[in-house]
Amino acid sequence: MKRKLLAMDVDGTAVRDDYKLGHVSKKAIERARQAGHVIAFVTGRRDIDMLSMGRDGRCVDYLILNNGGKILRCEDEAVLFNDLIDPESCKKLITYCLDNQLQLQICSGLLWKVSCMTESTLEYARS
Repeated sequence: MKRKLLAMDVDGTAVRDDYKLGHVSKKAIERARQAGHVIAFVTGRRDIDMLSMGRDGRCVDYLILNNGGKILRCEDEAVLFNDLIDPESCKKLITYCLDNQLQLQICSGLLWKVSCMTESTLEYARS
């Protein structure tokens, strides 16, 4: 048997409406891994957004996050790829947002900071 890669989206595909993997999905992933296949979740989510899945978020071999901007190996949490905004562009963007009183959200791994809270930001943080 040839080894295969199964890459699947998270929201609306691998997880239920409560952001959890169902029992049948967990078993299927486990069986595929035991058969030697490589399994990855591919998502637009960031690291912090994966917390809602608990341990289920790490039941695969790889996480491809930020629409491909970051790749983690789940076995040892090694960051294999992390395409960041260059520092000069980042500084310009931050300065522009602050000068124009725009809400600025900075996310890096599990760190999430905002320049000002709105009702929708508070609602997101609570959930």
